[in-house]
Amino acid sequence: MEAALKAELKQEISHIVAFGDSFVEGFNKRSIYENKVKANEISFVNQIKNYSNFITSSLNYGLRSNSNQKISYDCYKWIKTNKITNTFVLVVFTTPSRQAYYKRDIDEYILTKSNLWADEHIAFSKHALVLLLHNILSQKNIPHLFVDSFQIDKSLVNPDPELFTYLHSIPYLKKPLNLLTKKLAPCYHPTKEGHIEIAQYLSKHIDIIIKNFQTKEK
Repeated sequence: MEAALKAELKQEISHIVAFGDSFVEGFNKRSIYENKVKANEISFVNQIKNYSNFITSSLNYGLRSNSNQKISYDCYKWIKTNKITNTFVLVVFTTPSRQAYYKRDIDEYILTKSNLWADEHIAFSKHALVLLLHNILSQKNIPHLFVDSFQIDKSLVNPDPELFTYLHSIPYLKKPLNLLTKKLAPCYHPTKEGHIEIAQYLSKHIDIIIKNFQTKEK
């Protein structure tokens, strides 16, 4: 009975779900990739299956102008409302200066239209979201990886070396996506070829995490 239950619970990871901003969506300004369907076709999320030894399908929740609050809350709601098996989660954080507020009537985070959050401790807020998602995903036994879309402007982050030590054991790539390729469109988003390079880079790290996860599961 116990052996049968263990076999049932054992996960063979083959699907990836991604949350993030326009980088994840595949958006490119003043091009056919302003269309979300077209954008998703070239997105690295959709390309990872071509380079990973495990991933064969994907679901992309990336959306232009998403804030870190919305990205994190979308991920949280998805975890809460789905029975998740055989799935890897990729969360791509955006610039932390893009702040949002919660709108209860639609259960969504909406971008602020003013400088309401000018005095927000951006680094603390961002790290709190990372730690929260890592804890939830770990509790649910879902393999995952975090990465940034852009290199963070140092002037936006309140220097606090101790704060950064709390992310030490979390699967978080230090190199942001915009530094993984030089193939960028005029709007500074990856071209189709740029998305392929990002997919190739990420698939290596994703495969290592999945391999370690599935070895631990045995």
